[in-house]
Amino acid sequence: MNGTRRAGLIAAAVATALWVGALLGFATTGPEGGVNIGAALLALVAVPASIGALLTLLTSLRDRRSGAPGIRWSAVTLAIVSILALLTSLVLDPYDTPVTVQLGFLAFGAATFLGSAALFALMTRRPRRLLGNRTA
Repeated sequence: MNGTRRAGLIAAAVATALWVGALLGFATTGPEGGVNIGAALLALVAVPASIGALLTLLTSLRDRRSGAPGIRWSAVTLAIVSILALLTSLVLDPYDTPVTVQLGFLAFGAATFLGSAALFALMTRRPRRLLGNRTA
């Protein structure tokens, strides 16, 4: 694993922790409490952190030997879709766009970010040796 991949995975872990904190904050707020401002701020910070982590992970793919081609292309596709969805959620006009559409893009971007980060993490694992395939 190269240094860029390691930095991207660390940034992805930080962004994942921010998304989990935001989700827990939203889930623990009752409907009578209104919007949880702390959770909204965590989500607001998680968006650029996710985009930065994905851009770093995409940059780490310069080495063609990293990962199986199927996992590699799936990770790249999910990363690009996630970046586009997260950017779309930021660019939408809050007064003209329904809240459900904005939250839909945000949730879809977060979900595809988590999937892409998991695939990038799988690409860094070394294949296990079977017991019968030992070479002395």
